[in-house]
Amino acid sequence: MTFTWHFYTGEPVIHPVVRRCHRGPMTELEVVMSVPFTHMTSFNTLRQRLLDDIVDTTLPAVQTREVVLRSLNSLLGPMMARLLPDKRELQVLICEKRNSVDIDSDLASLSPFYLSAIRSLYGLGLPTQQIDLLEEALKSHSPIMRVAGMCSVILIATFVEFDYHNG
Repeated sequence: MTFTWHFYTGEPVIHPVVRRCHRGPMTELEVVMSVPFTHMTSFNTLRQRLLDDIVDTTLPAVQTREVVLRSLNSLLGPMMARLLPDKRELQVLICEKRNSVDIDSDLASLSPFYLSAIRSLYGLGLPTQQIDLLEEALKSHSPIMRVAGMCSVILIATFVEFDYHNG
């Protein structure tokens, strides 16, 4: 028995809709994060290393947005709700994002400094429950959670820096 298969190939090729990669604009908070802190100076090294390692590009709009998104999209996100603008503004595609395992590996040596940084946030009035959540995130067995913890620490420091300049 013989079978004949008929294929019609005259259909137009459908190309997938490609979303554009984020290149800006930046929120006011992201602008503050993109430059060295003048008030929270002890966070500058942590801030710069995180921005350098979070994505595979040196574009500040992409670096800072990925820090915000990693924090917001984690279990720590609800803690950040009042710090962030309208969430629809933040819904963008970060094409150069890196894997959390790689970021965590690159920044592992800074873990004790992040824990120290959290204690300094306590001195600025951050509630004990939030300090505990940040410490748990940084000590987690999950690299995704540890990276989100780092991002959250820098985001909170950025908010303090922003508040200092505008307040």
